Parts: sequence; C-alpha cells; structure tokens
Amino acid sequence: MTKRDYYEILEVHRDATNEELKKAYRKLALQYHPDRNPGNKDAEEKFKEAAEAYEVLSNSEKRNLYDQFGHEGLRSTGFSGFRGFEDISAVLEIFLEMYSVLAICLVQEGDSVVQVRKQALICAII
Repeated sequence: MTKRDYYEILEVHRDATNEELKKAYRKLALQYHPDRNPGNKDAEEKFKEAAEAYEVLSNSEKRNLYDQFGHEGLRSTGFSGFRGFEDISAVLEIFLEMYSVLAICLVQEGDSVVQVRKQALICAII
C-alpha cells in the first residue's frame, strides 16, 4: 500500500513552521483520538497516520530526509512508521487538553500555567 504524503495528512504546506505542524497535528489528534471515537477503526488509523506524519515532520533530520527522498529516505534510517514520540510533551498536551477540567480541584490563585498543567496530569492519573 502506498503511503500518503505527510504534508497532505497534516493538511499543511511544505514550508510549514514547527508551530503550524504542531497545531495541525493537535487538531487531527483530538478529532481522531480513539477515546473520542471508540470502536472506529478508520478514526484510529487516521490518528496513527497523523502521529507518524508529525513525528517525522517535527524532527528536522527526518524532515530533511523526507523532503529530499520521500518515504524511501526514511527507510534508510530504520524508521518504518509510528512507534512513539521522541517528544512526549505533544502527547501530554493533547491528554491535558482533553482532561484539563479535572485540574480545577487543584488550582490555586497564583499558579502558573505549567503548575496548572502538572496538576491536571496528576489529577487525571489519580
């Protein structure tokens, strides 16, 4: 099966900035997240596809290889698809966005955004 173009998957231009890539990925990840689409195999596949595209395009080395040689260029590096995130912060941000309401119980006046997000994560895990 032929893989789709990563820029096409994320619906961004080839000169997209890292911030534009992240925004596009977050939008798709929230839309197709398995928790929001239980039992929907098509949504699950789109979620994985978006994650794979973001993993490659957000990494400057992988992006350069992809831009020069396409999917074939990534095979020479051992990359064969989505296996996880090098930067787990993108996953955590999506998780926190979905469950940030839980943090209300821990937020105190004067807390920074980082403190609130950490508290939301702790609250969601508990």
